[in-house]
Amino acid sequence: MTARELFRKYSFFDGRMISHSKSFYHYFHPLDLVLFNASIQVLPADEEEFWIDMCDLNLSKEKKKLRTLSQQIQGHVFVYSEGRSILYAHFYLGKEGYQHAWHPVISWFRSLIMRPLEWYKWRKFLKRR
Repeated sequence: MTARELFRKYSFFDGRMISHSKSFYHYFHPLDLVLFNASIQVLPADEEEFWIDMCDLNLSKEKKKLRTLSQQIQGHVFVYSEGRSILYAHFYLGKEGYQHAWHPVISWFRSLIMRPLEWYKWRKFLKRR
């Protein structure tokens, strides 16, 4: 089985979507590291390099899959943000080499910023009481 087929088997492919709404997904997963439109660079030991583009990832939940895949292909797996600007994670031979610093409190504050309308409604509700 080639590296491409392995990644498809684990449901990593071009254009993968985990939700139709980014804000909806962030609302229900506020403490997770979620990357929308991420790029995955795969460097297998015996085959040539390939990219998986525009792939939505929840790195908090899919770290184990990426570790397993890096071990099976005996190579490197790099995860970049949209536009390939920031390296978020690097997996090699089943080990996690690098992960972007992520703190749950920062994520929680971001989730509050993502839902200003709900806070506005809640404030109006409190004023009526």
